[in-house]
Amino acid sequence: MSELAAVGTEYRQAEVLRLAPASIKNKLRYLFVACRYAQKKFGVSDINLRLQVGMPTEKTHDNGI
Repeated sequence: MSELAAVGTEYRQAEVLRLAPASIKNKLRYLFVACRYAQKKFGVSDINLRLQVGMPTEKTHDNGI
C-alpha cells in the first residue's frame, strides 16, 4: 500500500502514449478502490491513500471545431 503512488506514477508514464488520459484515470481508480476495499475489509494498512495518490487530469481533445 505504501508504494501505491509510485505504481500509479509509473503506470501513467508507461501508458501515456498508448491510452487516453481518461482511460488511465479509470484504471488507476480501479486500483485505488481495490486497495481501499482491502483496507476496510481486511485491515491491511492504515495509510491514508487519498493523500498519496494523485489522479491524472483529463485533457479534452481539440477537434478543430
